[in-house]
Amino acid sequence: MTRKRRHEERAARLKARAEQDEREARAQGIPVDPTKLAPKSTYNPPEFLTRGYYLDYAFNCRSCGVPQLWTAAQQQWWYEVAKGDIFSTASQCRACRQADREKKALELARAADLRKAELFTPNSHCRQFLAKVAVEIAPDLNAAGFSPLARITHRAGRAVATEATRFDGLFSLSWCLRYARMTAERLSNFPEIRVQEIAIAEFVGCKDRADQDQQLPPFIASVRIFLADLRARLDS
Repeated sequence: MTRKRRHEERAARLKARAEQDEREARAQGIPVDPTKLAPKSTYNPPEFLTRGYYLDYAFNCRSCGVPQLWTAAQQQWWYEVAKGDIFSTASQCRACRQADREKKALELARAADLRKAELFTPNSHCRQFLAKVAVEIAPDLNAAGFSPLARITHRAGRAVATEATRFDGLFSLSWCLRYARMTAERLSNFPEIRVQEIAIAEFVGCKDRADQDQQLPPFIASVRIFLADLRARLDS
């Protein structure tokens, strides 16, 4: 047998073996559907695309080092259903991926809280606070002879306030923008009692809306006690 003949037979055997290996691999793998892949312009396509089918891919988790297997079915879902980058591959186990997602979610939540805290000021929601207190004490004001709270207005840019009238004077509920302070006062028509302070709530040290909310119950309670005393005098 000539050298040329032996070379041709050897080449034929190698080719037949390669074709057999490919047939066996195809039988174990999952065919690739290029039409379902995420668009990507490249002159060097990934191996699975050149091969035409997915094969199980063994790797070690880059976080914990435990051996893992990225199955052909998982690869098909990632590339064709989730539209993952065709050059991306599995690098972490499920537990490590979940831990990283939870860590990232916690960091994002903390960042959001920080941004919220930075945006918060003691005067945040002051008009809503005044309106809330006004609604709470409106029945007590009516019982004490005051007209219902009418509106909220600005006073020279320093405070927002609302008032209720009675035969002997006014009831004033105001918020000082300069000092972040809510004040309830009685402005009397009698010269001996011109301004009577009823209650004060300080909001300078509040860090968020929850801190502000905690200041309201004692403030409202003080106003109600004062109005109940006025009502008792009115009835006597």
